[in-house]
Amino acid sequence: MIGERLSRKKQRQLICLWTAVLLAVACVLAAGCGTQASAAEIDFSFSDRDQDPSYDGETATKILLSDGGTEISGAGAAVSGNTVTISEEGTYLVSGSLSDGQIIVDADGETKLQIVLNGASVHCESNAALYIKKADKVFLTLAPDSENSLSDGETRAFAEDEDNKVDGVIFSKADLTINGSGGLTVTGSYKHGVVSKDDLTVTGGEITVTAKGQGLYGKDCVKIRDGVFVLNTGGDGIQSDNSEDELRGFVYLYGGTFQITAEEGDGVQAETVLRGGGGGKTRPGS
Repeated sequence: MIGERLSRKKQRQLICLWTAVLLAVACVLAAGCGTQASAAEIDFSFSDRDQDPSYDGETATKILLSDGGTEISGAGAAVSGNTVTISEEGTYLVSGSLSDGQIIVDADGETKLQIVLNGASVHCESNAALYIKKADKVFLTLAPDSENSLSDGETRAFAEDEDNKVDGVIFSKADLTINGSGGLTVTGSYKHGVVSKDDLTVTGGEITVTAKGQGLYGKDCVKIRDGVFVLNTGGDGIQSDNSEDELRGFVYLYGGTFQITAEEGDGVQAETVLRGGGGGKTRPGS
């Protein structure tokens, strides 16, 4: 496979310049490597639901987070201590805070569901604050005018191996889409910020990630249509690294505003194809 990188030296500040992105993509496509997938074969699309952050607050299951006293009104979710588990298709409206708790999605492998953060704050000292263990796809919606935060501690309470490496503040084993217009602050004290082991798609929101490792990671791909991103990372700001499928491992930056400071890694790293398009904007790193 061909790895493409926008990189600078250690401790640099990287500004995602769209002209550089487009030139990098053009160079790769012009190279004509026999193992390189044609851009026409790769799925750069955004579904209608990816781009639709609407929800019905009246029919949604409401989850009011509170240490030792979380309240759930509606079906499909349960609470045990400070752990909330969502297990059914539906829309879940989450507010309140947990000082050391977790939201887990453990549903059927064909289930699509929506979690709406509306003034929610979750810190999990020894695991992912949001752990999507099983589902087909999860839509994480940032409610209008809301400020939300997710964070983890510096250690994990279990031994890691390749099959049990829950190393992000948001960690998803299913496709994950982030949409909406609200704010989300992710603080990864252990390792990564947002991790999807499948596709990671973002179509809106004001997202700030501070992480020791990667900021936004999608193993199969990262697709960004819109949003405002401030990424301060020890590793790569944005990364996709599937090297086993030439139609995967790509990063597509259709639009958005980016401020990336990557201390040890690259601003954007794609294993196969890095593509830009649409109306992206940049602003200087801080």
